[in-house]
Amino acid sequence: MSQTTLEPVSLKKDTPHKPKGAPTFGRYTEIPTDQLTKQQQEGYRAFLKVEGDGSPTLPGPLKIWLNNPALSLAIAPLATHFRPTHHTLTTREREIAVCVVAGKWHTPFAINAHSEIIEGLGLASETTEALTCNRPTSFTDPGEQLVYEIAITVTNSRWVPRSLYDRAVETFGHDKICDVLVLLGMYTAISLTVAFYDVAAGEQGLQR
Repeated sequence: MSQTTLEPVSLKKDTPHKPKGAPTFGRYTEIPTDQLTKQQQEGYRAFLKVEGDGSPTLPGPLKIWLNNPALSLAIAPLATHFRPTHHTLTTREREIAVCVVAGKWHTPFAINAHSEIIEGLGLASETTEALTCNRPTSFTDPGEQLVYEIAITVTNSRWVPRSLYDRAVETFGHDKICDVLVLLGMYTAISLTVAFYDVAAGEQGLQR
């Protein structure tokens, strides 16, 4: 029985422009919209759909990832999944996980952005500081507590105890567990990107 080998789709049909000039977002020099290659424009449009707010300005590391069009098109569907109503987490559960990751990698840009979000959802500033400074804290909501325990366990490279595993499966099910774990992975990539490019808290970048 013959097998069909699927060849990877190549997106390297044009030469991406190398950013020039003074940095606009941390150490990174963004590419003006009118200088994007055709494939970078495709990535740009895909990222705009993720945000869905009508703004032509991309947030956070999307500004940097745009330089790699193949990566942009691969990430956009995953980023869309973690927009509201597309996943199984509550907004507070999502932000608890994100704050733990941002604190793990000590990234001021992500810590600043998501601390503001989660405090806007009613979380006390002391709890937010504990999340982003890797200090112990707790939550009265069982789901939030469980997300927190999963996040601090795996981000600190600890062995996942059987009791935590069993409680997560019983409470969340595997679909929600997967959302938590992949969200942690995505924001690890985000944190590493803004850390490498030394993006400071509150930086806005190029206004398109």
